[in-house]
Amino acid sequence: MDANRSHCPTDWLLVMARFPAAGKCKTRLIPALGADGAARLHGQLTEHTLRWCRQVRDRIGAQVQVWVSGASGDQMAARFGADLDYRRQPTGDLGQRMRHASQVAIESGAERIVIVGTDCPQLDAATIAQVFSTLDNHRVCLIPATDGGYVLLGFCPEGSAIVSTVTTDRSRTPPTWIDALFKDIAWGSSQVLAQTIAQLRRRESIPLGIFPPRRDVDLPEDLDVWYQRQESQLRKRPRFSVIVPVGGREEHLDSCLATVRRQSREAEILVTSASFSTDTCDAAMKHQAYYLVNAVPRGARINAALRVATGKFVVLLHADTLLPDQWPAWVEQLAGQNEVALGAFPLRIDSPRLVARWIERAVAWRSAVRKLPYGDQAIFARRTLLRRLGGVQPWPIMEDYELVRRAGRWGKIVLAEDPVLTSARRWHHRGFLATTLLNQLIILGYHCGISPTRLASWYRHGLWH
Repeated sequence: MDANRSHCPTDWLLVMARFPAAGKCKTRLIPALGADGAARLHGQLTEHTLRWCRQVRDRIGAQVQVWVSGASGDQMAARFGADLDYRRQPTGDLGQRMRHASQVAIESGAERIVIVGTDCPQLDAATIAQVFSTLDNHRVCLIPATDGGYVLLGFCPEGSAIVSTVTTDRSRTPPTWIDALFKDIAWGSSQVLAQTIAQLRRRESIPLGIFPPRRDVDLPEDLDVWYQRQESQLRKRPRFSVIVPVGGREEHLDSCLATVRRQSREAEILVTSASFSTDTCDAAMKHQAYYLVNAVPRGARINAALRVATGKFVVLLHADTLLPDQWPAWVEQLAGQNEVALGAFPLRIDSPRLVARWIERAVAWRSAVRKLPYGDQAIFARRTLLRRLGGVQPWPIMEDYELVRRAGRWGKIVLAEDPVLTSARRWHHRGFLATTLLNQLIILGYHCGISPTRLASWYRHGLWH
C-alpha cells in the first residue's frame, strides 16, 4: 500500500448513495409522488450528484468513491455508469458507515476528504472545489442542511488512520477530533449539525469552516428546490465577496451582515474568526454567510478567506461597520476601472459628539490627499488584483495599512462618495483623544520597525499595560 501512496490522489470525494428501488428510498415523498415517483426522483438526484462528481474528478483530479446501500456495485454501474468506483456500505449507523469509507480513503493516502450524500441538488463541482480550498487552512468543513443536519462533511486527517469498526488493524490511535465526527451523533435528527460542532469544540480547538446552509430534498415541501434546479442554474458566481474578520463574539455583527444582504442578496459573505462563538455562528448562518474559524492572526485569516472567495470584487469589512445602501454600485463602478488598485468609503462615526466630526474630516483629508484609507473604511478591490498582490500580510494588526501602501504603488487609490457608519464603541471606551493618539503611536511604531505582535498588544491593552 505504501509503495503506491505517492501515486494516489490526495483529494478524495466519498458519496454515500442508496440504490433507487421503489418503496425503499425517499419514503417520506411517497404520499406526494407514489413509490415509483419517489424512486424516480431519487434516481434523478443521484444522477445529478454523480454528474458533478465526475466533473470534480476530471477537473481537479480527486478520487471519487461511491458507497452504495441496497444494491451491488454492478447494479449501480449498470444504472449510473461503469466509470466510477462503487463500494458496498458496511452495516451500522450512518456514522459507522462514513467512518469506514473514510478509513479506506486514509489508508489509500487521502489528505483531504469530502463526504456527501445524493439528496442536495444545490451542491455542484464549484462548491466541492471551494470546500477543498477551504480545507487548505481549516481542519473540518461543514455545509449545514436547513433541517438541522448537514449535506457535506470535509476534513483533513493529517495522515492518521481512524480505527474502523470493521477492520482488525487497531494499531494506530485516532485523533479525538476525528473520532468526534462519527460517534455519539443522533443521526437522522435535527441535532446532527449542533452535536457535531459541540463534539469538535469540546475536544480540541479545530480550525473549522461552515458554509451557508443548503436544502436537502426529503419532504414534499422540499420539491421546489429540485424543480428550481431543473429550470435554472442555482449556483452562479457572485459579483461580490465580503470578508468580515472578527475576534470572537461581535455585538454589531448581525447589523453588519444585514446591511450587506439588504443591497445584495447574492453577495458571498465570509465571516472569519479566531475562536468559535455560537452567537457568531448563528449570525453567519442567519445571513447565509460562510463561518471560518482558525486561531491565527487576522491577516492570515483574511488570506484564507480570500483563497476561498469566488466573487469578482472583494470588500474587507470590519464587523462594527455598516456599509452604505448603494455599496455594490460604488464597488463595481470604482474597482472595475483598470487603473484603480483599491477603493474605500468615507468614514462616519456613530456618535453625536463634535470631536467625532473633526476626526471624520481628518480621515477625509488623509484618504483624499495622502491616499491612505484605513481598514474601518471598508477597503475593496478586484479579487484577481488582491491575489496578484499576494493578499495581506499575515499579521494581527496593520495588515490593512500595509496593503494600501503596497497597492498605491500599483495603481490609484479611490474613494466613494457615500460613507460607511462605524461604531463609536472604541472611542467612547478609551476616549476620542486617547484612541486617536494610540492609533498614531501604533503607526509610528510600525514605521520604526516594532513587530505587529507588539503593536497588536498595544492596541488591545493600551500602550502602558
